[in-house]
Amino acid sequence: MKIVADRAIPFVDYFFNTLGSVKLCEGNRISRADLIDADALIVRTVTRINRDLLEGTNVRIVASATSGHDHVDTEYLQQQGIHFISAPGCNARSVAEFVLSSLFVLAQIGQFKLADKVVGIIGCGHVGIALYGFLRTLEINCLLHDPLLQQAGSHLPLVGMEAVLGADILSLHVPLTRTGPFPTWHMLNSERLARVSKDAIIINTSRGGVIDESALVSYMESAPDSAVVMDVWENEPAINRELVNKVSIATPHIAGYSSDAKLQGTATVFAGLSRLAGTGLNLPPLPELPLPETATIDLSGFDELADAVQMAVLAGYDVRTDCAALRQTMNSADADKKKLFSELRNQYPVRREFPAMTVRLAGQSILLEQQLQKLGFKVESAAV
Repeated sequence: MKIVADRAIPFVDYFFNTLGSVKLCEGNRISRADLIDADALIVRTVTRINRDLLEGTNVRIVASATSGHDHVDTEYLQQQGIHFISAPGCNARSVAEFVLSSLFVLAQIGQFKLADKVVGIIGCGHVGIALYGFLRTLEINCLLHDPLLQQAGSHLPLVGMEAVLGADILSLHVPLTRTGPFPTWHMLNSERLARVSKDAIIINTSRGGVIDESALVSYMESAPDSAVVMDVWENEPAINRELVNKVSIATPHIAGYSSDAKLQGTATVFAGLSRLAGTGLNLPPLPELPLPETATIDLSGFDELADAVQMAVLAGYDVRTDCAALRQTMNSADADKKKLFSELRNQYPVRREFPAMTVRLAGQSILLEQQLQKLGFKVESAAV
C-alpha cells in the first residue's frame, strides 16, 4: 500500500510503516501530484479534501486523524466510492479540560465561584457530554441544547435555544454545517447575541465560523463586563489579530491538542485503515508518552474544596500559557502571521491529560477525593 500522510501527525511512522510505504508531506501543501499513485491519504484539518485534490488520483481511502471533518467533502468521497475514516471523540477529554481550565482562570480573574453560575452547553456530542460530566462532578448547573438530539428523542435534559442563551456561560461544541435543518454557520449572530447577558462568558472550541466574528466584536463593545474565550477562528490561519487582543483568552486552535488525544486519533485511524486494507494487523502497543511537567500535584495544604479543585485543574493545564504564545505571535514584528499561527499548532509542546497526573492529598474530604478522581486524576491520600 502506498500512503501519503501529513508529517505533523504524531507517530505517523510508528503506525503506518507497517501498512506499506509512507510519503510524508506538509499538510497544507499536499497536492494532486503527490497522490497520483497513492492508495491512501492521511490528513489533519489543514488539508482540504475535495474533487480538486483527488480527481485523477488512485486514492481509495482518505483518513483524517481528527474528530471533526468539515475540511472533507464527504459527499464527493461517497460519490467516488472512496472510503473515509476519522476519529470522532478522540479529543473530547482534551477539549473539556481546556474549557474547565478557561473557566477556572476566568473565575480567578472575575473573583466568582463557578458553582454560582449556570453553564449552557450547545452541542452534546462527544465533547459536550465530556464537559457536562466534568461540570456535574463539580455540582455546577447546566443547560443542554442540541436540536438534532432533541429531534431524535434523546434522553438528555435538553432545552431550546432561547433558554440556553440565558445561561451565564455559553460553551459551543457543534460541527460546522451550512445546510440541513439546523445549520451552525454563524449560529451565534447579532440577533442571538442580543439575547445573551451583557456579563456572560462565551467559549468557542468548535469551529470559527460558528460565531459571526463581526457580530461578536459588536457584542463585546456593548458588553464590557462579558468575557470571551476563542480557540477557533474564521479564516484560519489568517485570523483577526485585533480580535485576538480583544477577547479574554485566545489560543491557536489547540483545545483538542493534548498528546493523549493526538495519539488516540492516530491509533484510531490506523485501526480503520488496517481493517479496510484487509491487512489483518492488530493495533501495535501504544507508544509511551512523556510524563507531564507536573506529574504530581501536592494539595495537602488546601482545605477549601473549590480552591483545591481549581488548583489541581490549573496545575494540570493552565490555558494562559497557550494564550500568551498566540498573543506574542500576533503582536510580533514578523509580517507572516499565517505562518506563525500554523507553527504554533504544528510545533505544539507535549500536553498531557489529567489521568497522567497524580494529586497528593492529606486527609481532606472524601468529596474532594471523589471529585478529583471523576475528573480523571489519580489520587494519593494519606491520613493526617
